[in-house]
Amino acid sequence: MEPKSYWPVVVALLINVVGLSLIYSRLKTSPAAKLDLISSGQKYQQILDELASMRNQINKPVLGTSTDTPTPVGYITIASSSNSLVDVYKESASFSPVIDKISYGQKYPFTSELNNWYLITLPSGTSGWVDSQYVKEVTSGN
Repeated sequence: MEPKSYWPVVVALLINVVGLSLIYSRLKTSPAAKLDLISSGQKYQQILDELASMRNQINKPVLGTSTDTPTPVGYITIASSSNSLVDVYKESASFSPVIDKISYGQKYPFTSELNNWYLITLPSGTSGWVDSQYVKEVTSGN
């Protein structure tokens, strides 16, 4: 059995490494490569601008719908000073994500009551659900 020569493999590997390093160095310094990168950046910015435009169109009101806040049915406040803050939930369930908190001493309009939950409107205009065990109804003057 003849000993195998690994020189052809080593030479081929060396040629590939040198070739790849030349290609890489040319891409790094090539004006054409730099223009391609700039062009890619401009395309990226155009895509971002287009997405922003689409987002704005989505947020426009649909003909025949109202963007006004619903008329309050009544007002609620936190029932006990022992609860300085009460969680406001995304849905009418305690396992739903908490989206905000309401503060003791403040009044909040509610637009609906469902299964011991009040749908309130926060000062920011966001709507969320509050568990009725922590709040009480009040008149708008109180």
